[in-house]
Amino acid sequence: MKHAIKLYGPIDGWFNSAEEIIGGIPDDATEIEMRIHSPGGSVGEGLAMYHALRDHKARVTTIVDGYAASTASFLMLAGDVRKVHRNSLIFVHNPWTYAEGDAEELRKTADGLDVHADAIRDIYMQRTGMAE
Repeated sequence: MKHAIKLYGPIDGWFNSAEEIIGGIPDDATEIEMRIHSPGGSVGEGLAMYHALRDHKARVTTIVDGYAASTASFLMLAGDVRKVHRNSLIFVHNPWTYAEGDAEELRKTADGLDVHADAIRDIYMQRTGMAE
């Protein structure tokens, strides 16, 4: 059975959440096709989607229809088959956030960004075969 996912728009806890996107995939799906057009969003939501797709027994195809930016760029790599249209765009960058607080709080935030960057870098390296 083929299951289609349209991931258009931002990835966050409100719209295109991991629960919404992954929760709808039947356990007996044999093929999953995820079409992507997203500016990215929450790294945590993206990681949950990425791992759920990689862990599913179905053959996963990801297709970039427009943008696969930020979080969507590593989510695209969840596909066993990855397709990018000739004029589609993929944007990769280090994770960032907004922060406020004293120096100690800002250092904690920066350390958290480093942890996210390491996780994302590992996905890119695993799925592309490229060195750091």
